[in-house]
Amino acid sequence: MISREGWCDRGYLQLFQEDSILALTEAYGLRSFLSDMVVIGLIGWDDLLVRDGEGSIWTVPTLPMHRKHLEAALINVDAELTPDAELKGKIKWYVAPLIFGGSPMDESNIVWLDIQKHCELVRWWNVKYEELSAKD
Repeated sequence: MISREGWCDRGYLQLFQEDSILALTEAYGLRSFLSDMVVIGLIGWDDLLVRDGEGSIWTVPTLPMHRKHLEAALINVDAELTPDAELKGKIKWYVAPLIFGGSPMDESNIVWLDIQKHCELVRWWNVKYEELSAKD
C-alpha cells in the first residue's frame, strides 16, 4: 500500500500506491469529512496528504480531518527520499490524541502502527471528535 517512503525536508513522507488510494480513502473515512478528496500519503505521521479533483495536494491533520485545517502542501511528492529501514511501514500514533490532551513528549503515549490499524484509529477518533463537537 505504501509505494515510497523516507525522510524529506518536511519530515517523514509515506506515499501510497496509486492502485490503493481509493481503498485507503475509504478506510480512513476521508469522504465523510472531505468528500471531494482522496488520500495519497502521510507526512510527519500527523498529517494526511490529500489530493482534490483538480490535482492540487493539501495537508490535513489526521485528527481532526476538517476542511478548515486544509493547507496547501508545500512539498514535491516526486522528491528524492532518504530511506530509513527502522521506520519502513510504521506510522506513529498517539494513544491519547493530542487534541484530547495527550502529550507528544510522553513516550508511553506513542505507539507504532501498520497502515490498517492507523486507518481504523484515524477513522474512529474522527467520528468521536465529531460526536463530541456536536454536543458543544
